[in-house]
Amino acid sequence: MAIVAVADIRFRPEVAAEGLALLNEALVDTRAFAGNLGVDVLVSQDEPGLVRLIERWESREADNAYRAFRSQGPSPLAAYVTGATAIAYFDPQD
Repeated sequence: MAIVAVADIRFRPEVAAEGLALLNEALVDTRAFAGNLGVDVLVSQDEPGLVRLIERWESREADNAYRAFRSQGPSPLAAYVTGATAIAYFDPQD
C-alpha cells in the first residue's frame, strides 16, 4: 500500500538558498529510487529556511530502503541544516 512521508528540513537562514539548491540536486536520485512515486518541495513563507518534502512511496519498505541508502556516508546538506530532519508517515485516503 502506498504511503506518504513528510520530511521537514530546517536550513540555516543565511545559507538556505544554497542548501535548497543542493537538496534539489539530491532529489534527482530520490525521484529515481525504486518505489518512489514522486516528491513535492514546499518552502515556508513564514519560517525562513523551513522546507517540507511530501514524498510518495509504493510501500514503507521502499521508503526504508531509501532511508538506508541516504544514511550511508555524510550528507552534503549537513553544513546547511540545523538539527535532524523530522519525518512523519501517513496513509493516503481517497
